Amino acid sequence: MQDLADQVEKLRTIFIRSSTAVPMADEADANEVLQRYRNIRDASDRLFDLLIVLENTGQTVNTLRALSSHFFLANVLDMASEPIAEALNNIRACLPGVVQADGTKIPSRPIEPGAPAISKVDAFVRHFDNETEWQEAMLIGRALAVLKQYPFSNAQTKAVADAATRVKRLGYSFSIHSGKYHLVDADLFILAENGHSRRCVTPTTWVFA
Repeated sequence: MQDLADQVEKLRTIFIRSSTAVPMADEADANEVLQRYRNIRDASDRLFDLLIVLENTGQTVNTLRALSSHFFLANVLDMASEPIAEALNNIRACLPGVVQADGTKIPSRPIEPGAPAISKVDAFVRHFDNETEWQEAMLIGRALAVLKQYPFSNAQTKAVADAATRVKRLGYSFSIHSGKYHLVDADLFILAENGHSRRCVTPTTWVFA
C-alpha cells in the first residue's frame, strides 16, 4: 500500500474544518444539511460532480477505501478517527471506479439491443488540495454518515481493529502508518522458520492490517 501519510493529514484537516464550520449532532442537523439537495440521490450525484475527474490525480476510489480503513484503525489509538472513517466511507460509496470516456456517469440501466458498447475509463478523485470541493463533499459525507446511509462495513478491518484493541489492553503501545499497525517490542516472541518460537533480538515491526 502506498504511503498515505500526506493524504491522511490533509483529510483530517478537511474534516476538522468541516466539523467546526457546521456542527452536526444528530439526524435533524444532518437532514438540515441535505435540504440544499432535493434528495439523497441528488447529494450522491453532487459528490460525483465535486470529486470525479479524468485527470490522473493518483487518487481513486480505492485510495478513499484505504484511507477510510486507516482512520477506522486509527480510532483504536486516538478514539477520534471513526467519524472521519464513516464520512469518507459514505463519500466513497457514492463514487464509481470507472466513467464514460467523456467523464460522465455510466448509465445505470440495461443496454438496449444493438446499442454501441460504452467506452469506459478509470475515474480519478480530485486532489485534497482542492479544499472548496472537498469541504462540500465532506459535509455531505458527514450528513450521510449521521443518517447511517452507508455504514463502514469492511469485516477484515473491523477484525484487525478488534484484535488491536485487545493487544492495547495488554499494555502494548503501537502506532499506525499507511493503514497498518506497527509495534516494536524486543520482548515479543515470533515463530521462526523452523517452527520454534524465539525471542526477537532486534526491534521487530509487528504489522497488522
